[in-house]
Parts: sequence; structure tokens; C-alpha cells
Amino acid sequence: MLSDAAALILTNAFAKLLGRPEPGSMAFVRCLPPDATAALAAHDPFTIPGWRVAAVVEAPDPQTRCIAAD
Repeated sequence: MLSDAAALILTNAFAKLLGRPEPGSMAFVRCLPPDATAALAAHDPFTIPGWRVAAVVEAPDPQTRCIAAD
């Protein structure tokens, strides 16, 4: 489970690293373990202004912001 405080810290860190997206921009984060990625995607307070957040998985689930690679 991810706390709101942890989500806020990660939101601020990613927002600073990513900046404002240009049309068609994509960013992939591959340094997080799968369980941390799934927890972030499923945690509604984790949002990055201007960016759509999703975890790429084998079995998509729109309720937890998980999408398929294809």
C-alpha cells in the first residue's frame, strides 16, 4: 500500500524530472520494481500535471490505470 505522503513525494520528483510534456511525449520509468509501479498506478493521488499515468502490464485494468503494451 502506498501512502499519500509517498505519492506526493514521487509526484513532485517525477514532475520535476519530466517537466511539461510536448504533444506526443511519452516517458517510461523502468527503474521501479513491478509491485511499486502497480501501486503507483493504482493510487489515485499519484498524478503528474500534464501527463497520463499508467502501468504497462499483461492484463490491463482501467480501474487501476494498467494498460497493455499493444
